[in-house]
Amino acid sequence: MLNDHTPTHRVLIVDDEYVPRSLESFALEGTGRYYVVEASNATDALTALSGQEFDAAVIDMSMPDMTGIELIRMIRRSLEYGDVPIVLVMPRESDGDSEGVETCGADEIIAKPFDPWDLARVLDTLTGALTNSDHVLSVDAVLRGFPYPTMILDASHHVLVANGSFYEGTGTGIDECYVTCNHEMHDDGEVPSHCPLNEAVRTGQSAERLVETRFGRMRVSVYPLSITTGSGERLFLHVTQPAS
Repeated sequence: MLNDHTPTHRVLIVDDEYVPRSLESFALEGTGRYYVVEASNATDALTALSGQEFDAAVIDMSMPDMTGIELIRMIRRSLEYGDVPIVLVMPRESDGDSEGVETCGADEIIAKPFDPWDLARVLDTLTGALTNSDHVLSVDAVLRGFPYPTMILDASHHVLVANGSFYEGTGTGIDECYVTCNHEMHDDGEVPSHCPLNEAVRTGQSAERLVETRFGRMRVSVYPLSITTGSGERLFLHVTQPAS
């Protein structure tokens, strides 16, 4: 758990990708309302459902052993979970595999990438878990949860705060002023032409790209946050992981 508050609802998150699964988990647990169990595939999800009680489930469309639609249909056939709220997470540009999504039994459909804090708001509506609503996820808890360079940025690429992996890898410190991600993450110090932060700033939506960095080829995910600076400037969560 990320705080000392007692959660009131148990949620199952099913996603074979570590970063989105972890972000969703951090965002939900950080509200103080949810206890999260993670599963990286449908088989593990069914095992968890058979041994524990859940108040909601968040299921990714694409998994190695079956689609999210198939998993939801299996869950809906269960007497115990026939009515449990389920959120289906879809790629923003879906293909033919998404046929049947409207009739699979999901209560809500979210396109990814998305702000993980929006997921908490959706589940609040579906489950009625509106107690402890003043408790929010701490930035420090998010940053500490990732093993690769992760940071909070403004739209001009300034690093406001980062995790230990970023500071250790770049040789910078939290007390240093005017650190920018392009100078620290890229050998040439330039902003990549396909920078996901620039895309997130332009669209107001999450963005993900494969980027060459001084740490190697990385998958970079950038999420617009609802928090701002004292001057009202929007901030962004920048998460990296090695490209698979």
